[in-house]
Amino acid sequence: MTTLPGQFTSIIALALTVAATARAADPPAPPLTFTRDIAPLVYRHCAGCHAPGGVGPFDLLTYDDVRRHARQIVKVVTARAMPPWLPEPGFGEFAGNRRLDDATIATFQGWVEQNTPEGNPADLPKPPRPPTEWELGKPDLVIKLPKPYTLAAEGTDLYRNFVLPTGLDSRRFVRAVELHSGNARVVHHAFLFTTQTSAARRRAAKAGDWGFDAMNPGDDAYTPDGENITWQPGRAPCLRTEESPWLLPADADVILQAHLRRQGKPETLQPELGFYFTDKPPTGLQFKLMLRSTSIDIPAGASDYAITSAYTLPVDVDAVEIAAHAHYLGKDLQGFATLPDGTRRELLRIKHWNFNMQDSYTFKEPLHLPRGTRIQMRFEYDNSDRNPMNPSTPPKRVLYGDTSSDEMGELILRLRVRDRADRGLLNQDYTQKWLWPDAVERLQNRLKLNPQDANDHVELAKLFLAAGRRADVAKELNAAFKIDPALPQGHFVLAHMLVQQGDYPHAAERFRKCLEGDPDNFRARADLALALGIMGKLPESVEQFLAALQLNPRDSLTHANLGRIYALQGNIEKAKAQLEEALRLDPDQAIAREAIKELPAPKKP
Repeated sequence: MTTLPGQFTSIIALALTVAATARAADPPAPPLTFTRDIAPLVYRHCAGCHAPGGVGPFDLLTYDDVRRHARQIVKVVTARAMPPWLPEPGFGEFAGNRRLDDATIATFQGWVEQNTPEGNPADLPKPPRPPTEWELGKPDLVIKLPKPYTLAAEGTDLYRNFVLPTGLDSRRFVRAVELHSGNARVVHHAFLFTTQTSAARRRAAKAGDWGFDAMNPGDDAYTPDGENITWQPGRAPCLRTEESPWLLPADADVILQAHLRRQGKPETLQPELGFYFTDKPPTGLQFKLMLRSTSIDIPAGASDYAITSAYTLPVDVDAVEIAAHAHYLGKDLQGFATLPDGTRRELLRIKHWNFNMQDSYTFKEPLHLPRGTRIQMRFEYDNSDRNPMNPSTPPKRVLYGDTSSDEMGELILRLRVRDRADRGLLNQDYTQKWLWPDAVERLQNRLKLNPQDANDHVELAKLFLAAGRRADVAKELNAAFKIDPALPQGHFVLAHMLVQQGDYPHAAERFRKCLEGDPDNFRARADLALALGIMGKLPESVEQFLAALQLNPRDSLTHANLGRIYALQGNIEKAKAQLEEALRLDPDQAIAREAIKELPAPKKP
């Protein structure tokens, strides 16, 4: 054994003494407390839903609230079931990621292990904003359902379309919209549409309570250009950058389509929307692209049924936002892109789909996808009795459909395009190569199940008319008229085919047949008026245009065409008034803009 010199022994002893002294001086970690450590986490991650008026089944605001549910909180955050965040890590990078990190989970675990001490009340942070207050501050415009709507206790899920007039006298650009559902317990999710016609108002007036029940809000309802504005419980307001506000037209109505779930007792709700405007028009151009399958047919017991869909981009784009949608049988939902060089880029993956927690996700940075990129989706479904979400016991065959007991599969992307030329090319290509074939397939699948659905035959005829396939139009209309010879929409489509052929007298007859069965169809009346004008029957044309505007005074195209007829009659004052109204409703109305330039100058007295 080697003996160290005395000086080295002294140095080692000194070092050990210094280390021991340092350890003794290092204070022990203070105990975790609610007021200092837990409340900030709960307020940040939980209180948005777990507060009065929120969707959570209990409140998490006070020490007693949180202590009572402490072990339950640890269980769900450790399993990463809460806060709700479905995307898998590594499959897309998203802003607003609610997934808790390991340190936060460890803090919850440690607090429970220490028997949930409360701590010093002086350490308690400021309580979070109540869900009933506007998160983005006072809105520029608030529209609210005039009176509460009562949802009956029993029955199936309901899709209710609330029709809310904006009352705007000029168009505005919207930078953000925030929804207060009025009762988060019953509103599963909601979509925002706008309309400039009176069709939705008339449907609502017939149904009562400022709304009507339907999955389809109407042919005249549309989502703002390139947008997908949705709300789910706990979701942040739909905020857009300064380059991408969306247009809310003058005199538009907003249609809030809410998916309502019954609670076994009557429930009331009174939704309201807050709009935040900007004076700056968009400098970026948006495009909404959707992939889906409408041929879903899931056998009872199948646990790995899959659907796919794909589309190849004809232009460069940047992906800004992505969402996936399925119903209760959804299991593993994937969206990805294959670049022109063969590289695979993950867009989104949800391995454990939950119908009750769906959302849309904004990329942290816009994702560049060059021309030639193939965007693909692959969704798997579980229709077995091992799926706890399966609404059918025992499982039964499930087809594509709009109700919750049916099944759907959609991947939706909000894209940014370079310029108007690229957006026009993308729109034309997407419509021809994906959107039109998808719509045809959907209707053909429906008609296989129910060939006696006259309305579906007419809808299919509309699609064939848009593609110029007149023989197929005639075939579908003949099938529809065999079922219902008076079907108004059938005569409407036939009238438009006759217009394409230049046969305006017979087209006018068909428009009149349509109006016999559907006198409130303002579009048929306006199209009849235009046909009469082309035929030179100007007084009757004016009469029909005025009748159309009685039904829908907010249609800029009808005002523009009436202005042109007045001009042909030499009534310049009335022509000018109609054209100016068209431009007030839509400053980009091309027909009115050109026609008003061609009006003769007023005669000097």
